[in-house]
Amino acid sequence: MAAPTGVEVVRRRAGDRSWLFAINHTDAEVRLDVTGTELLGGARCAGELRVPAGEVAVVREGHVGPVPLGEPTATA
Repeated sequence: MAAPTGVEVVRRRAGDRSWLFAINHTDAEVRLDVTGTELLGGARCAGELRVPAGEVAVVREGHVGPVPLGEPTATA
């Protein structure tokens, strides 16, 4: 994924799961093409993720809905 200028995007994978981490260093909201569940706020992303200015987002990709308890998390 090509990130806009001023936005860091990193993808981590574990088996068949993937997580997208986005850090918006700009003073404007950015939109990223991603589908999944934003884990910090619980919002569903159906093709577009909005990351406000100065904020971060973590998305469990390809999964839309709550993450079951006890499920492993991403590791670097």
